[in-house]
Amino acid sequence: TFLYLRGSNLSDNQFLCIDIAVLVPLCIFQSWTGAWPQLTHNVPQESLFSVPVMTSVLGMAAIQGAFTFYVQGSAEARLGPSYIKCVPAATLRDDDPPCSDNTVLYLFTSIQYITTCLVFSVSKPFRKHIWTNPAFLFSVIILSSYQVFLTLSPDVYSADLFALVPLPQQYRYELFGLICANCLCSYLWELLLRKWLY
Repeated sequence: TFLYLRGSNLSDNQFLCIDIAVLVPLCIFQSWTGAWPQLTHNVPQESLFSVPVMTSVLGMAAIQGAFTFYVQGSAEARLGPSYIKCVPAATLRDDDPPCSDNTVLYLFTSIQYITTCLVFSVSKPFRKHIWTNPAFLFSVIILSSYQVFLTLSPDVYSADLFALVPLPQQYRYELFGLICANCLCSYLWELLLRKWLY
């Protein structure tokens, strides 16, 4: 939605990377985490529309949305002369030309997907810790490492593959700092919510 408002969209390769390389393995491998070995007196929520579940999901959506809004809204001012404005593609069949907003939001939201998946991997009292699930843990490490690499210092091939425009190194560090802050806020939200629930 943020990119649509700027007259742009993710490229085909960006969509494929998020949908196939990030979301598919995380969603599949996350479900492989085993149950916690001891029974607990805490009872899981009976409905997906219960107050605790909706509070968790809506709170997480608000955190991700607020960070995304700030990152996209401040990109032009922070990038200054290196900012490349979004221009719609000449035809509907073509990808939109690369622009700063597209690059920044792709880098930021790719890690948001991984963060959200990690934060929702609640362990005790219902599931084992994520390190007991090697496939999920390996996927998280590989995907996170690659996304951090793309954020801080992408190689020419990756930048071309995902239509990433050049960003000043100082801005890359700022973006990485915002990514870390987003991860921390997301984790603390779920941690506090779990303490309130259990």
